[in-house]
Amino acid sequence: MMLMSTTVMFAQGEMGLGLNLNYAVSDNYKPFGLGVKFQYEFAKNCRGEALSNYYFPKNDNSVGDLNLNFQYLVHIGDVVTFYPVAGLSLIDMMITGDTKKMMKALNAKTSKFLVGFNAGVGFEFYLSQSWKANIEAKYQYAKSGDWKLDWEPLSIGVAYRF
Repeated sequence: MMLMSTTVMFAQGEMGLGLNLNYAVSDNYKPFGLGVKFQYEFAKNCRGEALSNYYFPKNDNSVGDLNLNFQYLVHIGDVVTFYPVAGLSLIDMMITGDTKKMMKALNAKTSKFLVGFNAGVGFEFYLSQSWKANIEAKYQYAKSGDWKLDWEPLSIGVAYRF
């Protein structure tokens, strides 16, 4: 009986699958990126999110990341939700272009995997029964040796709810 009630409770959460358009802001590196996300509301007002982003090469640098986030949903009326977000970031930083060729010639590393964190806030707007849009601002940080990511990704996105 307990197992059945746990299974039913787990199956009742809303899920979403969506895309983001990102712009990351740092002192000297401001790339655009695309992301894909999966969201699952596992308890009332508590949601988990798996988000993967790729930031296009700029200044001979490129970044890919996977974020595992927790979001607490605060419903404001029927069509708007505010949420704080916090999570773990798995980041692959890559050097590209001519700089990569030069660094390879010097036997220097041209990519690095980092583990970090992210935190921020967002708003969702329910467009219909099946679609929602969001806007989000976060702070993301990771450091390993001389490699460091310290920026504020801004994103807008859409998701299909099911």
